[in-house]
Amino acid sequence: MSGWHASTVTRLVPLAEELFTLTVSVPPAIAKAYHTPGQYHRLGVAEDAASTLAMASPPGHDSFEYVVKRQGQAAALGALAPGAQVKVSPPEGKGFPLGVAEGRTLLLIAAGTGVAPLRAVLKHVARRRQAYGKVVALFGLRTQGHLPWPEEVEHLAAEGLDVRVSLSAPLPGWTGRVGRVHAHLAELPVDDAVAFVAGPQAMLAELGAGLALRGLPAERVYRNY
Repeated sequence: MSGWHASTVTRLVPLAEELFTLTVSVPPAIAKAYHTPGQYHRLGVAEDAASTLAMASPPGHDSFEYVVKRQGQAAALGALAPGAQVKVSPPEGKGFPLGVAEGRTLLLIAAGTGVAPLRAVLKHVARRRQAYGKVVALFGLRTQGHLPWPEEVEHLAAEGLDVRVSLSAPLPGWTGRVGRVHAHLAELPVDDAVAFVAGPQAMLAELGAGLALRGLPAERVYRNY
């Protein structure tokens, strides 16, 4: 499958500062080509102004959700209104190896826009909850306003999925975890666990080192890129 496809913006929700969530209705061929959480593709107002974005929604839908930062070519997406046309490329990458996590503890650790592909994993796992062991997600963000879909934390908990949020610069009223995700690695159950991680490259390198100190070797830590 190749080429670019016209798609339609159906929703855009501003978050704190430079972030926003975007929902795009895609053609059936693009929807079908998305088969594993963690995949990504290119999206933009034009083919020569596209950014690489990971899907935040699980496969099986004709709408894709994203978490986008207003920078570079992606900034133009933040000015779009529902009904606007964009160009998308076919999904790329293998995604996260969900098969290796079945029957085991699954750790999902992300920072910033890296929460997008791991949200897709959570949604997928919720559909097949019986296939997985304990599932713990640890998301690091700047403030409460940077958390996409905050209402889903409780909904996912009802599905037996433990979602923990830590804020590096919380606003008044926050009573949850504080600091970068690295400060909370000691809380995570690493015995017989595999970890899916997403976020800035420097953060991932530091995270891998921290997980290794906890006894989780590199061969059990997976990235989607």
